[in-house]
Amino acid sequence: ISPLLGNLSSLEKLNLGNNQLIGEIPPELGRLGKLQLLNLSVNSLEGRIPATIGRCTELKLLCLTNNKLQGEIPAEIGNLKNLLGLFLFTNAFSGEIPQSLTELPSMLHLTVYDNRLSGEIPASLSNLTNLKFLGLGKNMLTGSIPSSLGLLSKLSWLDLGFNNLSGVI
Repeated sequence: ISPLLGNLSSLEKLNLGNNQLIGEIPPELGRLGKLQLLNLSVNSLEGRIPATIGRCTELKLLCLTNNKLQGEIPAEIGNLKNLLGLFLFTNAFSGEIPQSLTELPSMLHLTVYDNRLSGEIPASLSNLTNLKFLGLGKNMLTGSIPSSLGLLSKLSWLDLGFNNLSGVI
């Protein structure tokens, strides 16, 4: 993916999904201040999500599924207050679910299943009161299921399977 795409200051949608792209996501994409959709899914991208993606504050959909991305999910994604959907499943992300993801008031879809995420499920996910889809399955999450998830009254799909969760439901 060419870093020169970061010069397209009026770009609102960038869809490069379902190709054979390799390499890393260029940090220059963080200069796309009007970007509403970024789809880089189903490629062979490697490396980390650049923290500069948190500067794309108009972003509504961030789709990076089915790649070879790794490292921690950057806390800067929490700056994307207009984000409706975060699709990061089937990669190799590690570390904990960033607390900043629980501060995205418009979020409808949060799917990070099939990664290597660890730690506990943040009870503060209940702050995402508009959430309809929550996919955390196929990770290495531990601890109990937070009872606060019961406050997500709009939730219609919940996947917590294939983790190391314990305790009561």
